[in-house]
Amino acid sequence: MKNLLILVILCFSISQLVAQTMSSIPLAKLETLHSDIVGEDYKLQISLPFGHNPKGKKVPVFFYLDAWGLSGTINEFAKSNMWSKNIDPVIFVGIAYDTNPFLYGKLRERDYIPTINETDPLKGGENFLQFIKTELIPYMEENYGADPNDRGLMGYSLGGLFSTWALKEEPELFQRFLIISPSLWYGEEFLLKDDQLMANIKNSKGLKVFITCGSLEGKTMVSNTNQLFEIAQQNKNIKSKKVIFEDEDHGSVMLAAMSRGIRYLYKNKYKELIETGMDYYHKKDFKTALEKFNSAFDSSPSSVREGDRYNIACLYALTGDSESAFQYLKILVEAKYDNHKHIKQDADFNSLHQDKRWDKVLSAVKENEELGAKK
Repeated sequence: MKNLLILVILCFSISQLVAQTMSSIPLAKLETLHSDIVGEDYKLQISLPFGHNPKGKKVPVFFYLDAWGLSGTINEFAKSNMWSKNIDPVIFVGIAYDTNPFLYGKLRERDYIPTINETDPLKGGENFLQFIKTELIPYMEENYGADPNDRGLMGYSLGGLFSTWALKEEPELFQRFLIISPSLWYGEEFLLKDDQLMANIKNSKGLKVFITCGSLEGKTMVSNTNQLFEIAQQNKNIKSKKVIFEDEDHGSVMLAAMSRGIRYLYKNKYKELIETGMDYYHKKDFKTALEKFNSAFDSSPSSVREGDRYNIACLYALTGDSESAFQYLKILVEAKYDNHKHIKQDADFNSLHQDKRWDKVLSAVKENEELGAKK
């Protein structure tokens, strides 16, 4: 009885802790990192996956600029989507300033505008990139278990210009880019004419890029965004996507672009495989669809849901593997699957109708439905 009482108290305490933790999404962790290179105290907004262990498995890291105004939105979006497994675990690191609205623009210009040529007096972009490379990245890898082989960078407007320029200057520093409304008009579009940028994109492997802007941002912005995407498209080893958001201007596009871009760059592997499998299913390429489903199941057994088991049973039936189809139908029945009308009418199972096991499946599902109705 004593041990039982202790167990009850412990369970109650844990439930209370969980309730307190999940009453709202925790704020990003705020840290200060001084840069000797820039001579600036940067405020880092660090959003960690739930249960993250810095000493455990290395986790991809995503650095985003303009955290001074974006950290709250990105922190809540990132953590909620990691919790729901829409995206894989990622460490999000916002780079911010401890300043006021009137000085913020000047600091952005100092850090985000790249050097055009050797005679250009603006050198801030070079210093800021070196801060990220030699001070910030090592700090995150040493203290938070950031994966040195999987880094991302997001920049908006002048930050988008900087992100594109970073690909030219340090082609191996980042593996994923979210480039939003990039100010590629700067310096008479010098970056779009840069041979080194072209060469880096041409020779890149394993790069993933999301490029976007709003349709109301003007012809130059839309044209430059399209041009950058066309350059990325020339390399088939780069996974790239472009979205021009309708009815969005330079001030409104950020939320839509950030949401879509992060989901594209870090979509949960299991869900991505399932969605790809369903695409092949609708194209009636059932064999390839089945391969994608099996890859998904192998990659994350704990992520498999009832609907996925139902769909893979359909695919096995459609590809003539009745044994495997009935194995998954048995799992569904034992898990109390109860949609009798749907499974009875589903043409995907037509090849199983002459098998004596089919009527048993239907009877069991009907029984589950009736038991569920009594509860």
